[in-house]
Amino acid sequence: MKPKAMPNHTTPLDDVAPRQGQTQLCMKVFVQRDYSDGTTVRFQTHFPSELEGKLDRASFENTVSQLNTYFAEAEKGSCSTYCEGCLACLTAYLVSIITITLCSTAGQSFIREHSVTAEHILRRGREGLL
Repeated sequence: MKPKAMPNHTTPLDDVAPRQGQTQLCMKVFVQRDYSDGTTVRFQTHFPSELEGKLDRASFENTVSQLNTYFAEAEKGSCSTYCEGCLACLTAYLVSIITITLCSTAGQSFIREHSVTAEHILRRGREGLL
């Protein structure tokens, strides 16, 4: 069986086992980097066509904008980030194993919260409740 041709920014997740009651093929949608401000970590807020009808534009743009804000905050130099960098160099990066950075904590909790919300919206849409 010949695989179906897909755009270069989506790929099927064959190795992910479907959740109970879910038989659809999961798709990965890649959000492109935004290099308009140089090489700082930033993502485009352009709404991917693969999400049409699955997620509203405002929610997507708000999520990406918030992530861009977290990355911008992480790029700023502060006493805390300089101390973390110096300790990491002095301890051959062993301090990274035992400390949790502010950026990783805030970013991870934000992503976890929005993943649950988006999953709930998609589930309701598949069940015809929207």
